[in-house]
Amino acid sequence: MVLMDYDGTLLREGGLDRRALRLLEEMGERDVVRVLATGRSPFSLLRSLEGRLLPVDYLILSTGVGVVAAPGWETVRSLSMGRRRLAEALEVLMELDVDYSVHHPFPENHRFRYRSSGSGPADDLVRRLALYQGFHSEMTAHGELPSEASQVVAIAAPHEGADLLERVRDRLHPGMTVVRTTSPLDGESLWVELFPTGAGKGPAAAWLAELLRISPADALAVGNDYNDLDMLRWAGVRMVMEASPQRLLRLFDSADSAGSALERWLESW
Repeated sequence: MVLMDYDGTLLREGGLDRRALRLLEEMGERDVVRVLATGRSPFSLLRSLEGRLLPVDYLILSTGVGVVAAPGWETVRSLSMGRRRLAEALEVLMELDVDYSVHHPFPENHRFRYRSSGSGPADDLVRRLALYQGFHSEMTAHGELPSEASQVVAIAAPHEGADLLERVRDRLHPGMTVVRTTSPLDGESLWVELFPTGAGKGPAAAWLAELLRISPADALAVGNDYNDLDMLRWAGVRMVMEASPQRLLRLFDSADSAGSALERWLESW
């Protein structure tokens, strides 16, 4: 099994990595299960692909909230948090006075409600609102909570991200999954994403591998950011992009491109 991150890994500034796509096609002929693992929702990924098809067998979407089978995008796994857990999470974020968004259940989780802090919405939230025009509405402090949600995203400035992550983790129910991600919108702001129990790229990879009877020792994971950490730790072989945060570069081998990572793995067979 090969698990490939999307933004910053398969998709970089120059577009999709053509060598990686060619190697993924070759791996399909060699009975390797090919998995795209991304924080994007189905809507966001499809919009990015603009009708192109990727040579993959499964997609782990929204950081493990949903898993779909290609090419028909049939949902094979989805997670959500109920109203009680959601209320606990939002109470914490309101106390911390940060911007946040509450997303509909998978696969409609490109739709969301949001709340901006007392100082007004952060630039990163403004960008998201413009990008998803028509798919969001503002949430008042005492607004009615939805019955369930796929995730909650809290937004922090770059210098506040690590501190916010720890403060959120300290206050939340231990069963919730908390993931730090660099915003794909500006490449600087940090998101603290709150997910239902069992979410995350790593747990989703483990669930899929167990379903398909594949050992972690036979899996390659390729990523570039903090939300790839649990997936990288799960796989027997793991590589990160050379432009990854220093913490990841200290933990894992690096490659200059997704294609290079796949090529090195194939050569080791």
